[in-house]
Amino acid sequence: MPRIGRATLVALAVAGLASAGPGVAFADGHGATASGGTSPAGRFFQQNTAQESKQNNTCANLDATAIDVAGGRSESRCASHDSSVNKRVLAKGGGAHTAGGSSGADLLQQNTAQEGRQNNDCAHSNGSVFDVEGSRVESHCGTYDSSGNHHTLTEGSGAHATGGGSAAGIVAAQQNAAQEGGQNNTCDHLDGNGINASGSSAESRCTTHDRSLNHRTLTRSGGAHTAGGGAAGFVTQQNTAQEGRQNNACANLNSSNIDAEGGRVESHCAGTDRSRNHHTLTKSNGAHTTGGSASAELFQQNTSQEGRQNNACANPNSSVIGVDGGRVESHCTHHDRSRSVGSAEVSDGADVEGGSSTASLFQQSTAQEGRQNNACGNPNNATVSAFGARSRAHCQTVDTSKTIASVHR
Repeated sequence: MPRIGRATLVALAVAGLASAGPGVAFADGHGATASGGTSPAGRFFQQNTAQESKQNNTCANLDATAIDVAGGRSESRCASHDSSVNKRVLAKGGGAHTAGGSSGADLLQQNTAQEGRQNNDCAHSNGSVFDVEGSRVESHCGTYDSSGNHHTLTEGSGAHATGGGSAAGIVAAQQNAAQEGGQNNTCDHLDGNGINASGSSAESRCTTHDRSLNHRTLTRSGGAHTAGGGAAGFVTQQNTAQEGRQNNACANLNSSNIDAEGGRVESHCAGTDRSRNHHTLTKSNGAHTTGGSASAELFQQNTSQEGRQNNACANPNSSVIGVDGGRVESHCTHHDRSRSVGSAEVSDGADVEGGSSTASLFQQSTAQEGRQNNACGNPNNATVSAFGARSRAHCQTVDTSKTIASVHR
């Protein structure tokens, strides 16, 4: 596994371009498309990202990287702020489409498709090793919307992420995420990682704040669709589809090991909605997730969320967490202080179809539709050692919104 550094990063980029089947990415006004390359043999490390529309973040996502900052500090920050004024505007998108590449051996891959405004895909590590003993590591992803929108029409063709496949590899570690809408978070998911944070501080924060004003606006979307990849061997995989506004899929460990003895590991995902909506119509085609398959053991999380301010958070899957004398905390919070008058929301719901395996199967499948639903703090085949320590999952939603003559169906 390569260590992070200038020479290594350049070598990885050149290797990707020179692979047996080169990857392709383009944006031509008809949407954004990213197609992964192929590798007939050898370990395959790849990130494929397609983003369409405005101010979407895909940030601080490490793939097959080794980081050693013992006694030091590592920090990543991604932020976007929209204070634009839009009147009598028509915006049409061709959607975002990502298709993962394939490998004849081990496959470690991240595939992300985002369509809409201010969606965060942040602080995901895939098949990486962190040695941060006695140090401080932070990731911050934030979006702030104070835009004004009057007599606007926004149409999107949706976000589609399809995982790649491994024909004969021992391991296929993969993250597939599709987000469509505004200010959705998929954040701080560790997939097949090892973290040594003894005596240190590791923190991830993903926040969204909506103070937009929307008057006589129509928003139509093509939904979010995610399909997991398959492998002939051992598979660890996370598949996430989110459609709507301010949904959190956060701090879900998948087949990862964390040693935080005497240290502190925290994840914060928060959304605040102070928007004002007058005579608006929002129509969506829902969120759809299909799990991948494996011929050996399958460790998988499948999540679909549609609507507003839903939490799928702090659900460790087939992971080992050691926090003796330390502290591990996850916080997922939402506060809805929006005002809606004469508005309507029409959705096509959320659905999840789990994957399959001919051997052992460890799987979490979650579908949530509506507003402020929590699926939080649910371990699946996880081991936690917390002698003299503190381990906490905190999920909270507060609704002080005002809704007058509005419809949701």
